[in-house]
Amino acid sequence: MRYKPAVLFGIALFCLSANAARADHIQWSYSWSRSPDQVYADGSTTSYVALTSESEVGAGGNTDVVAANLSVFSDAPDAAPANFTDKPYTLTLTVTDGDSNVAGSLAFTGEFNGQVSSQSSNVSIFFTGQNTQSLTLGQHLYTVTIDAYAPPGPPGSTNVGSIGAHAVVAVQTLPEPSSIFLAAMAVPAGVYWRRRRRTG
Repeated sequence: MRYKPAVLFGIALFCLSANAARADHIQWSYSWSRSPDQVYADGSTTSYVALTSESEVGAGGNTDVVAANLSVFSDAPDAAPANFTDKPYTLTLTVTDGDSNVAGSLAFTGEFNGQVSSQSSNVSIFFTGQNTQSLTLGQHLYTVTIDAYAPPGPPGSTNVGSIGAHAVVAVQTLPEPSSIFLAAMAVPAGVYWRRRRRTG
C-alpha cells in the first residue's frame, strides 16, 4: 500500500510527538560525590567547609536536585578570621538511565572564597566550569544545570547551606531511528507533492 506524502508526514509528526510525550515518565536514578569532602581555609587545618555526598536516589522525569549540603567549622577568633582564596572543589553527578541501565557522569567545578571564624561565616562560591552539561544514556538525553547557592551559617548552625538547590535535570526522549527516517522522507515528498499539484 502506498501512502500519500501528507500521510507520511503526519505519521512522522505523530511518532516524534509520542516520543516527546513519554519524556515525563522516564525513570532514572542519580548520586552525587564530592572532592574533596573538606575544603580548608588558607594555611589552616581547623577551619574548613564540609561538603556532603548523595547516595543513589530514584527519580522520574524532570526534577530539582541538591548537589551538596555545606557546613562550616572553625576555631579562628573573630578578630583574625580564616580566609578562603580560590579554594577548588568538584561535584560529580552520576546518572543511571532506568530503561537501558546505562550510566554516565558529569563533573561540575567551582571555588570557595571568603572568611570564617568561630562565630561567623561569609563564604561565597564561583562556578569555574560549564554550568549546563548534557549526556545521552540509551534513548534519553539528560541536561543538567547547576547554578544555585545557599551560603552556610556560622559554625554550629542547625540549618546548612547547599550547592545546586535549583539544579534541573531535563529529560527528553530522542527520536527513534524509524521516526527520523519517516520525517526525512516525508518533508521532501511533501514539497514534491505540492509542486506537482501546482504544475498539474
